[in-house]
Amino acid sequence: MRFNLFGIKIYVSFPFCLVICLVLLIDKTGLFLKAFAAALIHEAGHLFCLFVYDTLPSSIRFVPCGIEITRRKSDYGGNIFLISLSGPMLNIAVALTSFMNYYLYKREGVLYFAGVNLALGLFNLLPARGLDGGTILVGLLYKKFSYNLSERILTYMSFFISLLFLSGAIYVYLSGVKNLSLIFAAFYIMFCALFMKKE
Repeated sequence: MRFNLFGIKIYVSFPFCLVICLVLLIDKTGLFLKAFAAALIHEAGHLFCLFVYDTLPSSIRFVPCGIEITRRKSDYGGNIFLISLSGPMLNIAVALTSFMNYYLYKREGVLYFAGVNLALGLFNLLPARGLDGGTILVGLLYKKFSYNLSERILTYMSFFISLLFLSGAIYVYLSGVKNLSLIFAAFYIMFCALFMKKE
């Protein structure tokens, strides 16, 4: 499905809709809806910051692995750091607010929502391709090194972080706990390092 909204091209892929429907059918805990809401909050942080700097995206694509925002300009100067940080920071702010809400009212659902937002915010700060931390890292490296070397360093860093997550998943599994989120994180970072286009 494709349509325009305020001059922004919106694309919702069929696989994205299929994945959402399948997960909603399978998920009995309601955790997926909290994670999806946290992802929307994350992207809303980026969009708000883009709006503040008057650099609205050219397109927003809803794909199976997430939501891709394509910028109109390839270089924002110093603004790229604030734009990259805005998503994770909003997640962390929502998490802290939710933790305070839980402390005051003891609503367990709010605690899970806080945890999901905190995990998503911190995960996106990792210096890996496909994550906001990776964009920040390349921006910092590019000040001292060539663009190609900066991208190569980011790729190596992405593989290293992916291996850390995979090692953590194996360790946890051998300890008797199955944690699919660690395996998913490892393969997501590795997939981005291998196949995601360099900016």
